[in-house]
Amino acid sequence: MKRLEIWGASIPGNSARKKIMDMDIGKNPFYLIQMFRMLAALNGSKYKKCKKELDTFTYLAGIKKGITKETYEDVPTLTYYPAPGAEQAVIVVPGGAYAYQCVEMEGTNVANALNKQGIAAFVLDYRLNPYRMPIPLLDMQRAVRYVRAHSEEFGIDENKISLLGFSAGGYQVGGFLNLLQGKNRFPDGYEMDEIDKADDSVDTAGLLYPCLTLKYNLPILYILFPEKAVQNEETKNRLLKEYDCIENMNSAGTRQFVCYGKKDHVVNYEQSRMYVETLRKIHGDVTLVELEDADHGFGVSKDMNRKTDRWFQSYIKWLKTSDTGKI
Repeated sequence: MKRLEIWGASIPGNSARKKIMDMDIGKNPFYLIQMFRMLAALNGSKYKKCKKELDTFTYLAGIKKGITKETYEDVPTLTYYPAPGAEQAVIVVPGGAYAYQCVEMEGTNVANALNKQGIAAFVLDYRLNPYRMPIPLLDMQRAVRYVRAHSEEFGIDENKISLLGFSAGGYQVGGFLNLLQGKNRFPDGYEMDEIDKADDSVDTAGLLYPCLTLKYNLPILYILFPEKAVQNEETKNRLLKEYDCIENMNSAGTRQFVCYGKKDHVVNYEQSRMYVETLRKIHGDVTLVELEDADHGFGVSKDMNRKTDRWFQSYIKWLKTSDTGKI
């Protein structure tokens, strides 16, 4: 296991500005209370002002614990989990509503499970609230380019790089595929390096209980975009349309795997169904797996002994099929 910094000397979107200057942090310091408030705030398709709840949890979960920096100087990384003789690699993207990252069940456990199948894994640590879009998606794109640019060093086939994202990590994958892939949306002043010129195509993509259209979780807008933009009706509607993976579907060329639980109370799974239907209409190759009794955030358990872990075997079977294979 090795932690790799994916950007060079310059990291787009970073500065020495203190994050708290852009955050509304409440006075209640209790982590669990703020976690429940954050989850309650995010749930639902009704627009509501909840910046304080989201910012407070972000602060407690990351900045206060020293996991993320007090300034906009975070360094995105890939944690590399090699597998002997592996030619295939999966970039794993944990979720956490862009407020924190569920590293164990949606990162470490997944990487270890992939290793046991003879597949190399990279767990992406991307930038979160209060960084604004498209900065997190730039980290996703850079991760793909980084692995491809160093594929010979890792001993993997550059044409066998896949993505696997969970919840917000699913949006990272879906947003990258449909909104950013093949494009450069760097902020002014950033100077591209050689890795930025690398091909950002991927072999396959897996999306687990993903957020794919922000319409079902409108409050998350306060995490992804500036407060003034969210409170302006015209700007808000423009952002909703611009960052909708279904309306902007552009990934028919990538074989995809979508899975969700039918008891998900956090991310409405209808958006996954809509995504699959839209992808099939443009002749995309997509496999759908529904778990009848699963809620949100099941990820992968450490010992692979839960009922919900069965999705992983379906995913591995799918991943190892040919381009036209079905499970």
